[in-house]
Amino acid sequence: MDTSLTVRNMRRESWAHMLHEQAASGLSVREWCKQNQLSVKSFYYRRRQVQAMVLDAAQDTVFAEVIKPEASVPISDKKNQKKEYRFTPQLTISAGDFIIGVSQDTPSQLLTEVLQVIRNA
Repeated sequence: MDTSLTVRNMRRESWAHMLHEQAASGLSVREWCKQNQLSVKSFYYRRRQVQAMVLDAAQDTVFAEVIKPEASVPISDKKNQKKEYRFTPQLTISAGDFIIGVSQDTPSQLLTEVLQVIRNA
């Protein structure tokens, strides 16, 4: 395994986290950089590197057919007199050995983190 590639990817993932923190802070880039002792020039350099990493990953993206699932169907539990609902995803993502079911209620941050873990698996 190429150690320098691994270190570079870890560094870029750290930078991606930094970009997320800046965006979530509500501060301008200049203000955020000042508070975090980082030059504006370094911030934009790191942003370009992360963008390049995302574009590289996008080139490896494989598209799959998305089939609209049936609606969730209630399942009667006669013993407990209650209804349970089976999760029926609105979108299924297949990547390697992983299959992810997603609904409109799935938090985007959770989906982002899961896809990053799969990409790095």
